[in-house]
Amino acid sequence: MIATANDISGLPPEFLRKGRWDELWFVDLPNREERFEVLGSALRAYGRASSALSPEEFESVVDATETFTGSEIAAIVPDALFAAFARPSPRSPGFAGGHPVSRRSVVSVSRARRPRSRQPERHPHVRH
Repeated sequence: MIATANDISGLPPEFLRKGRWDELWFVDLPNREERFEVLGSALRAYGRASSALSPEEFESVVDATETFTGSEIAAIVPDALFAAFARPSPRSPGFAGGHPVSRRSVVSVSRARRPRSRQPERHPHVRH
């Protein structure tokens, strides 16, 4: 059996007793380079090139997601696309859509989202 948990401190002690699990692993949050890769992959998965954001915008988003898991970073992209689509179009007042995904939409979504991950320092006994 395989199980995952963001915070094992809330589990009853009998779940973690010796012999219940063969091994416990701590999977750390992605580092800066990995956050770049996750964001680029998520943009490509939604039909956007990494060049949709300038290098400065890309770095700004990576910096804003320091405490995010990979899946939380990937979830920012579709939310940012929806936010960009929902903004009124200057060409057609009263109608939404047609805006490219931008730093504004990606960073605003990343700041509005609260990461569910816990700080790794809280669980040093699980690290290998």
